Amino acid sequence: MKPDDVISVFMKAEILKNLQRTGWATAGVHASAVESVAEHSYGTTFISLILGKLLKNEGIEVDLEKTLTMAVLHDLGECVVSDIPSSSDTADSDSFGIAKAALEERAIASILSPLGDIGVSLQSCWVELQKGTSMEARIVRSSDILDMLVHAIALEKSGVDAKLLHGFFESIQRKLNDAGIGLAIALYSLLETMRMK
Repeated sequence: MKPDDVISVFMKAEILKNLQRTGWATAGVHASAVESVAEHSYGTTFISLILGKLLKNEGIEVDLEKTLTMAVLHDLGECVVSDIPSSSDTADSDSFGIAKAALEERAIASILSPLGDIGVSLQSCWVELQKGTSMEARIVRSSDILDMLVHAIALEKSGVDAKLLHGFFESIQRKLNDAGIGLAIALYSLLETMRMK
């Protein structure tokens, strides 16, 4: 692989630093308080690291390298397809979800293809995350949610009207329950008590 190919991947990922998370804007949060996808990816990766280490300390087998790889990659496809919030899937959620997943998978393949075998390996890790069945995927999915809630609370504390952020808490507990990480569910409960209702 040529250095130019590697740089092309870096330049695509750079887009995430300037791509705003649209769910906050859709909820009515002022543009100055909306985080970028890269900021969210950092938060998800940090929470994945801590959650993974805590679970390992409890004796649960966790591959931290795989966990962190998934966390870093989890929103990479958005540099091509943009950030499409979960709230967009209102009319036909199954069809929407399938179409969105297929679009993101094609984006990931095109972004990582210049990396050859490394790209194939990273894409495989991303696909495993989408399936959500491994412990590492469940940690990252939980961390993705927890980071969103931490940011919602930070927004509330900065003066954003709590009513604008209510929807971010409303339907998320089911997704955490589906991931089945008891520690993440406990952290959600604690975050819930910190809300300004």
